[in-house]
Parts: sequence; C-alpha cells; structure tokens
Amino acid sequence: MAGRGRRKTWRKSKSSKKKSLFSGANVALVLLSITSVAFVASVVNRHMRGGMTIQNFRQEAPPALTVTAHDNSLLRTIEVEVLNGCGISGLAQQFTDYLRDKHLDVVRTENADNFHYDKTIVILRRDEFEKVAQVAKLLDISPRDSIRVFVDPDGSLLTDVTIVIGSDYLNISPVQRFLASQP
Repeated sequence: MAGRGRRKTWRKSKSSKKKSLFSGANVALVLLSITSVAFVASVVNRHMRGGMTIQNFRQEAPPALTVTAHDNSLLRTIEVEVLNGCGISGLAQQFTDYLRDKHLDVVRTENADNFHYDKTIVILRRDEFEKVAQVAKLLDISPRDSIRVFVDPDGSLLTDVTIVIGSDYLNISPVQRFLASQP
C-alpha cells in the first residue's frame, strides 16, 4: 500500500482574541468626542446670542484726599490691642471705634484675663514710651500716672500698646463724647 502522505497545511490558529468594542481607549475617545461637541455647541450658541455682556468696571476715582496734620503723626504707626476688663458687653468694640477714629491701628479686640479691673490701664509692650504716652493722652489719662500707665514688655504680642478697660470707663470723657456723637 502506498503510504498516505500527510499533507501539511498552514492554517492560522483561531486563538487570536477579538478586540472588545468597549476597551479603555475607545471609551476615552468617545467621552472626549462628546465633550468636544458640547464645547463647540456652547461656543456656537453663545456666538449666535451675541456673546456675553461684559459690565463696565470703570469707576470714578474719588476726589483727591487732603493731607491733614494727623496723617503724619505718630498715631498711625501705633498698633493697639483693646481688652475688656470690666465685663460690659460690646465696650471693647466701642473703644476700638473711638481709637480707629483717632487713626490708631487697633489689631486686636478681646476680653481681658478677668473682669475685675477697677481702673483703665495703658501698657507699653514694645518700642518707645512716646507711643504709650500718646495713647494715654487720647484717653485723657496722664502719661505720668504710674498706676494706670506702665511698661510691661511682651515680645510675643504683636502690638505696641495694650489698653485694658476698667470699671472707670464712664470717667473717660473723650470716649464718652465720641460715643454720644455716634448715631
């Protein structure tokens, strides 16, 4: 018998995988296409409506400020903290309003460590004594009154002067006049 010969065939194996339609790259491409179409539609829609209205931001400049004697004074350079030492609600804020009206830089307004201060005191925390003297004069307190005006340096505080309002706040006439003049 004749030997049967095997024929060699070269067939491709069917082991190749089908590519999925929902692969990561395809999904990203579809999302990018949708975003691009939405953007183009938005631009066309805005263009068809006449564009976006831009408000006129031009403002009239206020008249030139006049320089007064206070502008060059020492008061503008003094940083003050006001502490309520008598417990009357809102009193520290009223003192702050008065001091700011006199061009002082009030950087902190809070309650004191207690509400048992009988007298209002002015404490120099840093820099020169002239600053505490100026603040004391604004409160109608003599800078030479060693009970009410004194030096207690504290580098941790970021203020030049500390004012602790005491129970005698009604006797501080400049503040009382200022408060009476307010609406």
